[in-house]
Amino acid sequence: TDTTCPADGYDEAVITVRAANGMGGFGPETTVSTSTGIATVANDNVTNISYYSVDGVKQEKAQRGINVRVRSLSNGQTIVDKVIMK
Repeated sequence: TDTTCPADGYDEAVITVRAANGMGGFGPETTVSTSTGIATVANDNVTNISYYSVDGVKQEKAQRGINVRVRSLSNGQTIVDKVIMK
């Protein structure tokens, strides 16, 4: 495996790989490039959180068991996930 990584660490790294086969030989080279860092970070604040039971009844807060959490973000997105409270 050959790896070329830029000095600043913010550009893409280029990696050349050769896979071994069952007979002990190597296959053809494959070159891939990969990002070495995060370019931007989104800072979207949560504006509202609502909890619902599994059957869709709105709750004041998360209850014991499985809850559906709905988060509204300042950019207009809505994130829905399941939360288990013990």
